[in-house]
Amino acid sequence: MNNDLYIFVGNIRHSSMNLYMNIISHAVRHLSVTKLFFVQITGYEGIMEIKKEDMSSYINWDLYNEVKQRKSANAEFYEEIYNVFTNNKKVVQWSYLLLNQYIKNINENTKNSLPLIDLSSLPKIISMDLFIRFISLGIDNLFIFELKDPNNNNKKLPYHELLKTDFKVIKIVSEDVFKYTFEKYTQKLNRNKLIVVLFSIIISVVLVLIFPPSRQLVVNNIILILTLFSGLLPLLELAGYINLSNILGRLRK
Repeated sequence: MNNDLYIFVGNIRHSSMNLYMNIISHAVRHLSVTKLFFVQITGYEGIMEIKKEDMSSYINWDLYNEVKQRKSANAEFYEEIYNVFTNNKKVVQWSYLLLNQYIKNINENTKNSLPLIDLSSLPKIISMDLFIRFISLGIDNLFIFELKDPNNNNKKLPYHELLKTDFKVIKIVSEDVFKYTFEKYTQKLNRNKLIVVLFSIIISVVLVLIFPPSRQLVVNNIILILTLFSGLLPLLELAGYINLSNILGRLRK
């Protein structure tokens, strides 16, 4: 089975070159990945914006030259990696407001393969946000690298140049630490949504007590609007059009 790999690009520093090489190399050699997608998130508060041309240049020039140079030094090891990277990669930009739609498209377009997701270079808060969105839409194939023996004599080498027995790839969703963090994060999101719903309901009840519905048509309309508003907000967030937590966070400041 041929699989697709989505690598979310959080920085384009030279020091991150080995990180991307580890991800790409392991995925191609051990996870049957034949297509690479380098994804840049735009419109997310707190993430440093990378110009489209900068990221494209980094992937198509800097990272390409890194792969090419390593192929020259070790053709047998890097031949397949070089071919996949050169012929089957795509650099894309995703708007944060439309993330849920992009994720749904991944699910629809990869029914006969396994979509793999890497969030290694993103800040933790963004990684958690994205992970929850992927999980809620049925995609849970996110992984991290871990060296089995920290005292390994070859530990200074990039992971992907070690033997497969020297390291393991962990599916994050199976880790107890993630499960606990995921539970706490979702509790916070649900609490924020509940605050908005309760606030609207309280206002509606107060208005009904002060102005009985039979007396004031205007008040009836206000109650109706508030009820719709409290119901639509969570739905708009689930659809990816708003981020309720960010909005409430700004109001608290």
